[in-house]
Amino acid sequence: MKSKSLVKTFFFVALPVTMLLVLLIYAGIELYAHLTTSSRFSIREVEIITNGPADKKNILQLAHIQIGENIFALDLAAVKHRVEQDPWVAAATISRALPDRIQIRYQAQIPAAILGAESLYYLNQSGVPFYKLSKDDSLDYPLLRLETGQNAKELIHERILSALQLLKILEKSGWSSPKDIGDISIRDVNPSLLLTMRYPPSGLTKLVKSGRARHFTASLSPEDLPSEVKRMYIVLQHLAQAGKNPRLIRLELGKKIVVKLDQTP
Repeated sequence: MKSKSLVKTFFFVALPVTMLLVLLIYAGIELYAHLTTSSRFSIREVEIITNGPADKKNILQLAHIQIGENIFALDLAAVKHRVEQDPWVAAATISRALPDRIQIRYQAQIPAAILGAESLYYLNQSGVPFYKLSKDDSLDYPLLRLETGQNAKELIHERILSALQLLKILEKSGWSSPKDIGDISIRDVNPSLLLTMRYPPSGLTKLVKSGRARHFTASLSPEDLPSEVKRMYIVLQHLAQAGKNPRLIRLELGKKIVVKLDQTP
């Protein structure tokens, strides 16, 4: 009786399930073959959806997608990797728009500053240089000058991040505008940050009598930049009210602040 039950189970359960699985696998193979060989799914257009700073011709060249290639046979991950080699592309997304289009979207790199080393480079918000400037590129960004040794890469990156933090603090301060910033020198000795600014900065122009344009340097340490920027504003406000012009403000000395005045008329 037991053997008859097993035979019955095989014919009425196991065999139909097995045949169904075989049919599904066969149908899947046939469907894949159809999708990857049908002319209906041949790529006829590659669209760059993002309207950003990256050169569209360069993106298409990097994508290296052949018109007429089957849309399902295309390796999207490989295309993504190639497109992300463009210096202005932070991250790319490649998608199929059936039946015959490939769409490319990307997140653009946004310059936060210019790094001055042996050449000039745009820096992103992460402190990574991503693009080497040529003569026609915009210089309308704060300049970070490297004055460090070549063997301190980790330290240099930390100081670059500190300089970018300083720029953000100044931007949010309410009394300084991007036009007030001259440059920031990044050093591997103390003081590690030397900021050059226009005097008076935008938020204090009403307190200073008109005169020739001046600049001052502020030396800072990266340990407590928000506090140092607040103290710098207090010092500048006091100097403006007193009719004095700073040449150097040392803020990296803890609670002590040293001010050297500009004696030129």
